[in-house]
Formats: sequence, structure tokens, C-alpha cells
Amino acid sequence: MSIQSYRKIIPTFFSDNMMEAYSYCKIISDESGIPYDYEILEINSKFEEVTGLQSHEIIGKRITEVVPDIRDGERDWVEFLSNVALNGNKKNFDFFCESTDKFYHGTAFSPQKGYFVALFVENSKENSEIEENEMLLHLIDGTIIELNENYICTKTITSNDELLFLPKDQIIGKGIRDIFPTVSENIISAIEKSAIKGEKEYFEYSSFESNEHKWFGVEVRYFQNKDRKKFVLKIRDITKQKLSELEILSSKEELNRYFKVNLDLLCIADTEGNFHHLNEEWSNLFGYSIEELKNKKICDFVHPEDIESTNEVVKKLKKQQKIANFVNRCKCKDGSYKYIEWKSHPYGDFIYAAARDITDKQQIENNRILYSKILSILNEPIDIDESLSKMLSEIKYHIGADAIGIRLRQKDDYPYIFQKGFSNEFLTKENTLKSRNVEDGICRNEDGSICLECTCGLVITGSTDPCNPLFTEYGSACTNNSFPFLEVPENEDPRYNPRNQCIHEGYASVAIIPIKIKNRIIGTLQLNGYSKGLFTSNDINLLEDIAANIGQSLQRKQIESQLKEVHKRLDAFLENTPLIVSEISLDGRYQYVNKFLCDLFDKSKDEIIGNKFEEMMPEETAKQFKQRMSEVSEKSSHLVVEDTISINGIQRTFRTVLFPLHDESMKIKSIGSIGEDITDHKKIKELEQNRLIVHEIHHRVKNNLQVISSLLNMQARLFKDDKKIQNVFSDSQNRIRSMSIAHENLYRSDSVASIEISEYITSLVNHIRQTYNSYDKSIETKLNLDQTYLNMDYIVPLGLILNEIITNSYKHAFVGTNTGIISVSFKELENIYQIIVSDNGIGIKQDLNCNHSNSLGMKIINLLSKQLSAEIELDNSNGTCYTIKINKND
Repeated sequence: MSIQSYRKIIPTFFSDNMMEAYSYCKIISDESGIPYDYEILEINSKFEEVTGLQSHEIIGKRITEVVPDIRDGERDWVEFLSNVALNGNKKNFDFFCESTDKFYHGTAFSPQKGYFVALFVENSKENSEIEENEMLLHLIDGTIIELNENYICTKTITSNDELLFLPKDQIIGKGIRDIFPTVSENIISAIEKSAIKGEKEYFEYSSFESNEHKWFGVEVRYFQNKDRKKFVLKIRDITKQKLSELEILSSKEELNRYFKVNLDLLCIADTEGNFHHLNEEWSNLFGYSIEELKNKKICDFVHPEDIESTNEVVKKLKKQQKIANFVNRCKCKDGSYKYIEWKSHPYGDFIYAAARDITDKQQIENNRILYSKILSILNEPIDIDESLSKMLSEIKYHIGADAIGIRLRQKDDYPYIFQKGFSNEFLTKENTLKSRNVEDGICRNEDGSICLECTCGLVITGSTDPCNPLFTEYGSACTNNSFPFLEVPENEDPRYNPRNQCIHEGYASVAIIPIKIKNRIIGTLQLNGYSKGLFTSNDINLLEDIAANIGQSLQRKQIESQLKEVHKRLDAFLENTPLIVSEISLDGRYQYVNKFLCDLFDKSKDEIIGNKFEEMMPEETAKQFKQRMSEVSEKSSHLVVEDTISINGIQRTFRTVLFPLHDESMKIKSIGSIGEDITDHKKIKELEQNRLIVHEIHHRVKNNLQVISSLLNMQARLFKDDKKIQNVFSDSQNRIRSMSIAHENLYRSDSVASIEISEYITSLVNHIRQTYNSYDKSIETKLNLDQTYLNMDYIVPLGLILNEIITNSYKHAFVGTNTGIISVSFKELENIYQIIVSDNGIGIKQDLNCNHSNSLGMKIINLLSKQLSAEIELDNSNGTCYTIKINKND
């Protein structure tokens, strides 16, 4: 029969609305007609629900593809169901499928040869393999007795020895009449019915012990496989259930007596959630009268956040599922909530429930969870503002406060730094705690501290009295009913200038917890609630612990902030220092480099960090660097080295300090390196060394010139009677002296090659004046000199020229007169140096040709002028005047 034909007989509507799992299958046979598999043609939604297998996953597939072990085990299911499909036999069956890990009970029949229909349900209450797994059977509340086909007990398992009427070891091997002398016929009848129908049978009986008033329920199941037949009895004590039924049906007065003496919350309700019967404990706990409760549904009392879960439980009870350990919150008449733990049993249209107030237990657990969350938040790597904001949200929700805030010290006041729930009007009035007088001046205590008002001020100043029930040993203030404080006489109120703004805002419950750092109060944690009785003692203890952790966290965050600032400054220093700074891992990879290093190698940080230092250095330098790193690591000490390497084709010299960097366990984790480019420093040092050498040379030249001058002087003494020869020696000495002065000035100067010209000319003129000036004449010298530096290539020839001109003026310009003036001018013009030497003496001959004179002095002047590429002009119209012009470029 095709699926289309079968669908005409069994419409989809019916198959999908069956209580049983349904499947329609076709037997698959080999060429010889022997069945070896079957194809799944159709399943219903119940099949999907029971097995967990979906239609799109298995329809059209062979059963061995879906359940590979279907032919294994005690029964070959392909063979079993093929017998149904090919022979038309209707068969009942029980089985356990390892692939789905479930027990099943069902019926199979054939609508047409070669096809079969299987209807089955999950058998979760019984375990058909009792002898294979006693562990599972111990989960059953009762006693299991297994009988063979002769009704002899072969095995027994019990969760309660009281359900056995003989010692356990005496039951094995006994017949059914020995075990159950008064109800054995009932059991045998049930066994026979179960064997015929293939279904379980159930009956109840009262205890056959005369001194007991108990009821028992017996389920009888028949099992058969290839090897043997057996019967399984499951016996449960149903006394309580039976008594409940009897009490409900026939003895309501007895039930009421039971309700009255029970300390738990007992109730009977229908599956719609309406109360029918409650004991007085409901009224005692919640504050409602029994009549008020009977007119409401269970969900009318449930906390809004628990309604969804409560409705889910009611749905399960409607399906006759037992509920245990379900917890929700129920509202008291005063508006507060209690945590209630339920155990409920459905019985038809009624629910029998026992409940217990676990508020204290639940609050302890909730407080533990909150405390754990707060610690987690305070230890998150986020800034303190975000941390405190998240923390306040958690505390506010957990405690059920309507408003929460944190005050922290700012200068002399304690404003709200963070808050949730307080009105703007409240904050305007309460943000400051400083007390002011009528002149709006700040009030101070005798010790000069500022007076802080109201309860917050009392807590912050540590002026709380632990003997007063308003305060705790920790210094907190707490009330679950603030309104009576409005009636406290002023002389009995410990607060300074109580404002009572919290009370005026309608907050009945107020808790103010001090926040401390090392016993120093720096602020408060404040919670306000409109309802009375908001805080328990456990809540206050928890809040005090949280406040202590806030203080520690604030201190830690403050230190972390300071460390971040230090790190920020250090980073700025490292990034801007003209030093090469790097960190290199022990395997030679750059972990950190600063900007100076990047700029030096013309690379970005991303191009360097993570790469090995060998990629940045010449091979030989890298090899040396690696050896030095090993030395630093092995000796755990610093090392100073100098290296010259080529960077962008330029040789640079670096002095580098290598040092170990340690982790928290003082194990070396990397190598630090700070290097300084000392190329310029070395050049300066070399120049300084050269300068000293040159200075020494100038000193020796000056000394040698002085020796020559002395030798000439000694030689001149040999011709003391010949003035002409003495004058020649004197002129030579002056020429040597002009050069000696230059070398002497260079020796005294910081410069190695240049002399300040005004100082040199002054020294030269003074020397000539001392040599040629006589006591009978008064020759004045006037100097007009710019200050500038000239190197030796200018100084020596220029000094010799000036020596000849000035010497000639002293020797020849003032013949026949006792007075005279010699003027020397040196000016630095735009492109030239201009030197003018003049006297107001008698002048020289008009026909004197400077360029063709036989005078040695004139020859020296002409020769050295050419050496300097200088222009020289002679004017003798008014004494003698030489103008010398030297190009700067030359």
C-alpha cells in the first residue's frame, strides 16, 4: 500500500494528534525474499517528540541507517517486525534503544502485506532490563520483585526494606502465595491479564498485617524473549496518597486538623491556580486572611519576574507531572516578598502542595552571589567610574532599593559622585553636607573641621554610637522605618542639624554605610527604599563588606591611576629621548623600540617589533650582540659596549648598555638596551685632541721663534759699534716677533686655527712701540679695530705687512720732531677686510714706487700683499697712509 493510499485511510490530522508515537514502514527483502531491513515511510509529531528523531532526518531512510544496532541484542527487530508485516500478526513489544537511550512499549500491526504500522510510547517509569542494571531500579521509589513463569521469586530490589514483608534473603525462591498470602490470587489474576494483553496491570490492596494501616499499589508487567518469560511486580507504598484521597472525599475535618498542626505551608488548588484549601501558616507568613487568599490565584501573589517560570510549572502539573524544589517569590500584604520553595503533586484536576519559607536561606545565597559579582566588578580592568556605576546597579537590583548613591570626599565636602534613583530635587538639597550659618558662612567644630549635617554627617565623622540600635559596630546607620524620627526631640537626636530629607521624600528604609581606607572614612554607600523592612541584618553585613571592598578598590585604582600617569610620563620620556631604547626577548626578537630607534633606521615600529635583531644589524655586529645578550643573561648583570655600524651608508658609533629585565618571580624574561649615538662626541673628542696638539705646536713654534730672536739679539751685540747692522738685526727680530705673537695668541686661544684680529694688532703695535719709541719723543698710537677672527693664512702675512709699515713710521716719519701720531684701522666690510695705517709725519718721497723699491721692507710688503691677493695703495699727501684691501673670498 503506497503512502498516498494509506493517507486516505489514516489522514494526517489523526496521526499527528495521536497520543502514541506512530510510524508507517515498508519491509525490504533480498532476492530470495528474506527480509533484511525496512524503510521508514511516515512518522507523526509524537514520534519526533518521544524519540528525538526528526522526520526530515529519517523519512525515506532504512532503519539500519537510523539505528545501526537495531538487529543487535536479544531481539532482532527487523525479523520481529517483518513477521508482523508478512504474516499479518499483531504483536505487543517492549524495548530499550541505546542510540536514543530510552525505553519503549508498543503495538505493531500490518495494514497490507509487506507494510507495518508501529505505535509506541516511551516507557520511562519501568526498566525492562531489571536484572541488567540494579542501579537504575534503586531510583524507583518502591520494591521490585521478579517472578519466573512458575511465579517463583528470582530477584528483588527495594529502596525501602519496610515494603518487604519477609527478610530479603528469605523472599528469593519463595512462591507468590508465600510472599503475599492474602492477595496472591489478585496478583496471579493481574499476571495472567498482563500476559494476554501485553500491557501492564495495576491494583491496590491494604496491608495484611493487622497492626498496620497502610495501602500499597502494585504494577504487574509481563516480559518475554527467546530464552525465557518473566513477570515483574513493582510495589509502592501509597498510604499517604490513599489517605489524602480518603480525607478529601470523606474526611475534610481530619484534613483540616492535619493542616492546622503542620508548620509548613499546605494548600490544595486546582490546575488553574485557584486556591481551595490552605492552612493558617499562609496567613501567619503573608499577612492575608485565609478568605482573602481563597479569592485569588497563585500568580496574583507571585513576583512579576517569576510569573513566567510559575506558569511553566502549572502547565507541568496539568500534565500530571510532579514538581519538587521549585522556588519563586510571593508578595506579602505589606508589599515585601518571601522566597517560597514548593513541592507539588497533581491528582486529576487538583494540586496538592507543601511549601516552605526559605527567604533567609535564599537571601544568604543571593548575598553570596552578589558579593562575588561585586568583587568581580571591582577587579575588572576598567576605570573606577564605570566600575562603581556597574556595582551600584547590581546592589540596587539585589537589595530591591529604590535609590542608591555613593558620596566621596571632595575637598571639605562629600557630594554624591554616583547615584541611581534619587530625584533632582533631592540631589539639589542633599548633595552638600556642609553646615552653614544664617550669614551663609561655613560652620566649624572646635578642632576647625567643618560641621557635617544629618545622618550622613554623623556616619562620615565616625560619631555613631554602637549602643544605639540605629547604628552598627562598623559605624553604619540603618532603619527599616524612618518616619518615627520626625518625632524625636531635638535634645535626644544625635545628628547635627537633621534635615530629614530622606523621610520627607517618603523613604521608609534607609541604610548609610561608611566607606573606609585604612580606618579613615572617605565617603558613604547609601541605599533608600520606599517600603518598610527593606534591610535584613544579613543585608547590612553584606553592604559593610562591600563598602570595605569599595574602599580597597578606590585605593588600588588610585594607585593604578598614579602608576598609569608614571608610565605615561615614562613612555613620553622614552619616546622623546635622544637615546636608542629597546627590549629584546631571549630568543632575539624586539619587544619594544622607541621613536629615536625607528627614526635612526628609518622604519616604523610595526616593521621592527616582532622581528629579530639580526635583521637590523650587519652580520658581524649581530653575532657580537648575541654573545653579549648571552653574557648578560648568564651573569644577570649589565654590560657596556661600543660599536661602529653603518646606517644608510654612514658609519655611526654607539655606546650601549645591556641589562637584564626580570618578571615577578625575578626570572630574566628579556634584555633591555639603551644606546647613545656618540659619533659626534668622538669627533669632538678627536678635534679636542687635535686642538691640544696644534696648541702645543703653536707653543713650540712661538718658543722656537723666541729662540731665533734671542740668537739674533746675541748676534747683534757683536756689532754694537755698527748701528746699521744692529738695525738690520732689530728689524729681523721684529718680523720674527710679529709671527711669534700670532702663535702665542693661538696657543692661548680655544681656537686651533684662527685669531681675534683686534687683540693681535694691539699686541703687535705695543711691541713695536716698546722697541722703537724713545724717551725724547712722544709718539701716540690710535687704534680703530673691528673684532673678528682670521686664520693663520691671513694673520702671519698681514702681521708682517703691518710690522714693516708701523716700523717705518716709527723710524722715518718723525725725524726732526718730538711728537707724532700713528693710526691703525681694521674694518670688516661687506666683501673685504680694509686695513689703513697712517702717520702724520714727514711722509716719504713723492717719486717712491712701491712696486719697484729696493727697500727690503717694501719688498716684503709687496710680496706678502700678492700672497694675500690684496690691493695696496700709498698716499703721502699728508704724512704717509697705506690702504690695504683683502677680499674675504680669497
